[in-house]
Amino acid sequence: MDLNTIKNTGNWGNSASRLNENFSKIKVEIEKLKHFSESPFVGYFDSVGKLPARTEPAWALAGDLATAKPYAYYVAGNIPIGYVAGWNDLSATLGTYDFTELANYVSKNEMFNVIRGKNLCNPEDLKAGVYLNSSGGTQNGASYAVTGFIPINEGETLCCNRTISSVACNVLYAADKTTVIAAFQNSASQILTWQEGASFARFSIQNNLSNVQVEVGNSPTSYEEYVAPKNIVKEELLPDVTTEKITDGAVTEDKVSFIREVMGKNRCNPADVKDNVYLNQWGQLASNSSYAVTGFIPINEGETLCCNGTNTNNSYNLLYASDKTTVIAAVQNSTSKILTWQEGAAFARFSIDKVFFPSLDNIQVEEGTASTTYEPYAVSKKINKSLIPDNATDIELPDSIVTTSKIADSAVTEEKSVFFEPSDNLLNPNDPDYKSGYYVNYVYGTIVANPSYDASGFIAVVAGENYTISHSIYNAWYDLSKKFISGINNHPGGLQTVLAPENAVYIRVSIPINDKGSFMVNKGNSLLPYVPYGNKLKEKYLPDSLIADSFVNKICLPSKLYMLDGVQNDLFVEAFTKRYRPYMEDVRFSGTATYQRRLKRVASIKNPVEGKTVIASLIERINFTEVDKQISTLVVSIPSAGDGEIAVQIIGDSITNGAFFGNALITNNYVPGINLIGLRDSLGYSGYYDEGRGGWTLARYFRVSTGRTEAYNGFWQPEGNFRYYGDTAFWKLANDIRKNTSGNWTFDESYNAGRFQTQSIKFDDNTGLKLNPASGDIMYDNANSKYILYNGSSWIDTTYDTYTWGFNYAKYLSAWGLTPPSICAEFLGVNDFMNSENPDKIDFSTWDANLETMIASYKEAVPDGKFVVMLPLSTMGTEDNDSGLYNTKKSAAMWTARKHIIDTFDKRESESIYILDIAITCDNEYGYNMVNDEEITKPYAGYSGGYRYNVQTGNPHPYAAYPTMGIPLAAFIQKYR
Repeated sequence: MDLNTIKNTGNWGNSASRLNENFSKIKVEIEKLKHFSESPFVGYFDSVGKLPARTEPAWALAGDLATAKPYAYYVAGNIPIGYVAGWNDLSATLGTYDFTELANYVSKNEMFNVIRGKNLCNPEDLKAGVYLNSSGGTQNGASYAVTGFIPINEGETLCCNRTISSVACNVLYAADKTTVIAAFQNSASQILTWQEGASFARFSIQNNLSNVQVEVGNSPTSYEEYVAPKNIVKEELLPDVTTEKITDGAVTEDKVSFIREVMGKNRCNPADVKDNVYLNQWGQLASNSSYAVTGFIPINEGETLCCNGTNTNNSYNLLYASDKTTVIAAVQNSTSKILTWQEGAAFARFSIDKVFFPSLDNIQVEEGTASTTYEPYAVSKKINKSLIPDNATDIELPDSIVTTSKIADSAVTEEKSVFFEPSDNLLNPNDPDYKSGYYVNYVYGTIVANPSYDASGFIAVVAGENYTISHSIYNAWYDLSKKFISGINNHPGGLQTVLAPENAVYIRVSIPINDKGSFMVNKGNSLLPYVPYGNKLKEKYLPDSLIADSFVNKICLPSKLYMLDGVQNDLFVEAFTKRYRPYMEDVRFSGTATYQRRLKRVASIKNPVEGKTVIASLIERINFTEVDKQISTLVVSIPSAGDGEIAVQIIGDSITNGAFFGNALITNNYVPGINLIGLRDSLGYSGYYDEGRGGWTLARYFRVSTGRTEAYNGFWQPEGNFRYYGDTAFWKLANDIRKNTSGNWTFDESYNAGRFQTQSIKFDDNTGLKLNPASGDIMYDNANSKYILYNGSSWIDTTYDTYTWGFNYAKYLSAWGLTPPSICAEFLGVNDFMNSENPDKIDFSTWDANLETMIASYKEAVPDGKFVVMLPLSTMGTEDNDSGLYNTKKSAAMWTARKHIIDTFDKRESESIYILDIAITCDNEYGYNMVNDEEITKPYAGYSGGYRYNVQTGNPHPYAAYPTMGIPLAAFIQKYR
């Protein structure tokens, strides 16, 4: 503290008066004190009588050593004003202006403590080009330098960070800075420890004068700049500071003991991050524009730190000693992503891969073995918990204290009222933590930039409860403090039910951009119908009449579109638009794909390129804003290429029964060597087989067939060593049709039993019983209305309930001796959903369960096989049809089914499950056959012009579109054959 400040401070009491008096006296003696510094010291004498005569200015000490007093001698011409000549006892009265006894004054050592900085080496005292020899002198040496004289106190040890192993010495000197107390060669000792008589230390160093440090201790620590010593008033001389002496607002957070600094979870200060470098194993920074390095992060004994931005390359993460130079441990990132404290470690430093952090945002280092959700670096001030009383409680309001006037306008939110109930959808797109253009990293729980995704906010969950995600791909669980617990990798994505782990309080989910408008997260084991996030007014509060909510249109595409090179691949807009309203919205095509044509209702690509994208945007015509957008990637194959056989099966309804695939797979030979597997002879293609059954739903494949005109279902089989081969009346009919194909058969007879010619020869023409039966074969005897079992010698009675039945693909193959198909394609759904009463509310739970069962059964039988879910038709035709069908409503129901199937089964290639968009190739207007009857097509009875209505027939069978509907299937088979 400055002396004038002390003099002018009125809060020091008696101490201040004494100090000010002494300062005044000291000021008077300044000139005398100067003399002591300018005159030679004669020495110490044990009595005044022994003082020698002097003829020049000098001074000496005389008397008992403990109370020795200074004596000064002045000669003529050198007498300061006010003094007499001669030796003078400063305590005597030999002259009016003799020196005053200083013993009663407060000395500097009594008043002040000398405060030194850590670094005792003043860079201005360094001398280059010399070193110290054993005599304490300097010798020339270009590679050396010498520190200045550094004070050393009794008991101290000093060390220097620039000592060298050579003949150069480090030296202890007496107070005269000449007398050598001790000298040590650097090769023998790197430190200097005080010895009796030593006052100064001096070191020989390398001739590098930057960042030289001498400090107290046995080993160097981190460098600090030299700060000149300071004197501070000793604590015992300071008066007490009372309340009235403290200025209002003068006591800040850092001046009290009950408030402490608390480091936040994230210990990485972004201001300390170094860009374009990485750490090597020696702890040095190496240049590389792909990396960055954190600052020195303190690590405490027993701690483990992890960083969310480490990589798997040859960069390192390091532990340093307190000097921030000595490497305690170096861990290659590919070996470990964490740093655990080791003996001697004081700091940790991490290399960062900028692939995860291109702008160096969101780097986090925290305590623990796994990264959690990111929090910004922060240091906060907290009251020590021990100072909070045990009986501290929340303030309780008495009942009925809050009146209407006390409630602020808009203070009662939907959640706080009884009028609303929450939506089933837990995904809040307006959550402040919702991030567009990011996905959730399931390894670290962080979010990573990617324009194909959005990352949700923190969705509240309950540990131990199940949650269903409409299109789960990359997700993460977090605890109450939003600390990362674990991740979910469901790539390539699809419907998933997940169990919230112990301690889970939140989940974050990744949302593919294609599913943004219908993404659903709901509590429970099954997916609920899509509803937006929010609160809805309870029905009892609704008025009797309401204006319906405005409809929002949508489009949907699978993540991949399969195309043949050199073939026109059509994309019809109606197929993927929820409601085709050509005067209200348009679908515009873009992306990286090259289009053959882009028209109002269709776009076509003739020369597709693998990996290019198709972007479909739904644009409303009022303000021309984008209502929805979908992105698909092209998967391309070469038609008519490939050697050898490829076994394929198609399971479907009447569209498969009508051989929609025949033109592409067989006639055009897009898939050479194809072996179509099934029990039914394909319509119009001898030697090819399928599993198409007119009018069938997926559920129909999950029950037994026992009727004469009911097509045999070979997939529904009893468990154990038993096989079901159908009913006797059916196989007798199949044989009759085989022997007389042009007979007068009814529609049901020919439609359901007419394409089993190849398999019917395995049954007796007259009885319908299986020829050459084996033990365990089961049939249904229509004549006697009972099940029969062949026991090895005869047919005996049995019952359906004797056995456990189920969908069994392996038994289907073995019972009929069929080649296991490497690709099994299912094409069902039209009969399941087109007649739904409410197109927007369809229960898919049974359908989903059955399809999952079918897939699992096929995969068990053919482990290396690929199961294809072909999107059913979503364009049922126009209202101009000869059956008077309301096809717009049917199409709406089928679009809902299309959307659900994409949400549930797309992006499951890792399970060998694939989505194939057959429906997109069907032209809703011209894909159906037309009526030629002018009574139907002529505008009116008296019309004489040539115009005729286009009236469709055969709905929902787009026979005219069959040749193009098989193209995506051919493309898929060619891709994976």
